[in-house]
Amino acid sequence: MLTAGVHGRTVTLPATSQAAQQHPREDHLVAMSVNGPPVGLALLDADARVLTATSGFCSVLGCASSPVGRTLDELVVTLDEPARVHAAVKELRRGEAVDFEAWCWRAADGAAAVSLLAAPLELDTRAVAYCLVRDITDQRLAAEEYSRALSLHQATLNSTADGLLVVDPGGRVLSFNERFLEMWRIPPAAAASGRDADLLDAVLYQLKDAPHFLRRVAELYADPEASGRDEISLRDGRVFERYSQPQRHAGRSVGRVWSFRDITASHQAAEALRESQHLLELFFSQSLDGFFFMMLDEPVLWNDTTDKEATLDYVFAHERITKINAAMLAQYAAREDQMIGRTPAELLAHDLPAARLRWREFLDAGHLHLESEQRAFDGQPITIEGDYICLYDAEGRLIGHFGIQRDITKRRQEENEILRSRQELRDLTARLQLVREEERTHIAREVHDELGQALTGFKMDLAWVKSRLADRPILLERVQSVIVRIEGAMDAVRRIATDLRPSVLDDLGLEAAVEWQAQQFERSTGVSAELKVQGVHAELGDLAATTVFRILQESLTNVARHARATQVHITLHVADSVLMLEVRDNGCGISEAEMNSSRSLGLVGVRERAIACGGELIIRSTPSLGTTVSLAIPLRRGGGAAT
Repeated sequence: MLTAGVHGRTVTLPATSQAAQQHPREDHLVAMSVNGPPVGLALLDADARVLTATSGFCSVLGCASSPVGRTLDELVVTLDEPARVHAAVKELRRGEAVDFEAWCWRAADGAAAVSLLAAPLELDTRAVAYCLVRDITDQRLAAEEYSRALSLHQATLNSTADGLLVVDPGGRVLSFNERFLEMWRIPPAAAASGRDADLLDAVLYQLKDAPHFLRRVAELYADPEASGRDEISLRDGRVFERYSQPQRHAGRSVGRVWSFRDITASHQAAEALRESQHLLELFFSQSLDGFFFMMLDEPVLWNDTTDKEATLDYVFAHERITKINAAMLAQYAAREDQMIGRTPAELLAHDLPAARLRWREFLDAGHLHLESEQRAFDGQPITIEGDYICLYDAEGRLIGHFGIQRDITKRRQEENEILRSRQELRDLTARLQLVREEERTHIAREVHDELGQALTGFKMDLAWVKSRLADRPILLERVQSVIVRIEGAMDAVRRIATDLRPSVLDDLGLEAAVEWQAQQFERSTGVSAELKVQGVHAELGDLAATTVFRILQESLTNVARHARATQVHITLHVADSVLMLEVRDNGCGISEAEMNSSRSLGLVGVRERAIACGGELIIRSTPSLGTTVSLAIPLRRGGGAAT
């Protein structure tokens, strides 16, 4: 047997026969044999030509004919690095050993991975070399598949949002991903050591409770088959969720996989949700308004396809109070156990027909704002103001409703008392206005009739005396002076009587009185007054006529005193049984504050006059553009105000 050592490898060649040793020939130099494909062996001469080769050599290299006499670079056709073969042949010719792997082309079956080992060999004083070739296609494909799987595994590790660490039973780090290092802020040196202990040292200082962390690690390492999950709080406020699972192979534990997930955001959200729920519960329980939930025993459909009356029957019998706060219990003067479970039919038994109408409206709209008369648990009537909203499931079915309500019984009583008191004041004001008008009318008549007649008598007597004093000029002059003063007094009496109650209003009616008042205003102020009257009854009722006339007087007085206007438009007409007066000027206007001022008693008075006869007074004003006073009084059949 011949042996040769190359790069620490030993190759054993079969021994030749004694004749062959004594008579060496190239074609019978040596017969070599190995186990056959996928391994082959050949002897090469100094020029790297094949002297002899096994069948496996041809099989591995895919030779179509005998390789004997052909050089190695002719036989080995590589796909990925052809220059490598030429370089190997040169090295071999220089007496150097070569060893490489390459993808080669075989004519019979295409590409194959080949491992080639060649080295010089002394044989019978001749310089030869042996060449060992091996088909490593399966190994190369397996290695490449393993490399791809390893790459996919690493890519998967690095793409996950969790930090992953894999260790063997001895605490040696087998694998980890970038997310693990990033989460725990582990320095590269600690990660490169490959020791679990170094990683622990890098994270312990970050933990709020390091002893607990270590105890749990020790417990899991002590039981290779154990799994675990817990949460870890860090000093910087972050929270990690930790999972640990044994890594098994062939039915036994061969390591442990640690998974870390940053749940800080979800933890904070959960805390915020718990805080919100706590605040909501506090708000629900401590609110001064009554809060409640009423839920149905079973969801129901409420739409245009359902029998709403039958469904409403079910709702009234099967929707129950499930949650209620103290404020609502106080509204109904009840205990919680008395209210929980009560249905609309029980709560609204005092007026079911009206309640069903309101609930029909509520369920149609899905929400409702309502003031209603209800009954407390002891039977006392209460006035409730509430806002209610329907609750639906994911399929759109009605499951109940939520309500917020307030007991406004006392407020409503106070409002009614205020309204009653206000009405009494208005009635009193109206009565005073009526009495005042009657008194003014009476005084005007007394002044006009009694005082006017007396002054007329004085004037007639003095005229008689004057006719007999023609020869006494001094007395005549004095009597004439007295007559002039009496005439002035008579004019004053007429003016006072007119101011108290214009006789034209009683004698000729509202239309004539308004026309007279417009002329008087224009004559006394110099402001142009344009009047338009249409469809006004001469027999208009006294209350309506007086109200319109007095409001016109007050409006024109305000124009004269404050507006600095140059023109006033007065419109009086009746349309659709409504008497309407409009006084519009082009003056400086009046501000909102001035209209609502407590010193604007004249405006308050005209508003009350309008309300007293069932009318409405509206004042609109724009600074620098003027003011418009609009009065509307509804009339009864016959012309009287509808009061």
